[in-house]
Amino acid sequence: MHPLNNFELGNMKRAFAQTDAIFALEGFEPDADMHAIREALLAGRVTHAQVIQEKLDFIKCTKLSMDSNSLALGSKVVSWPTPTPIPMESIGTNLALLMPPG
Repeated sequence: MHPLNNFELGNMKRAFAQTDAIFALEGFEPDADMHAIREALLAGRVTHAQVIQEKLDFIKCTKLSMDSNSLALGSKVVSWPTPTPIPMESIGTNLALLMPPG
């Protein structure tokens, strides 16, 4: 017997579709890992709590230093350039356009 009823499955599918639509606006798409996780959730093989715990365990096992610009994943190291902060004075009065009126 499936741990989720049809209503819960429908809600989960709609939530996945809505999440994908929101991320697509920013140019992101779910990768193969995300599709596999979703299939396992929908099939009832794992729970959200199990997925969250596994992701937390993965994060704890990786060596991430916010002071350096690299992430060690096993024997693979991913690096990125140091971001250059934008001086507030270069933003100028355009910042006022982002604020709500009032």
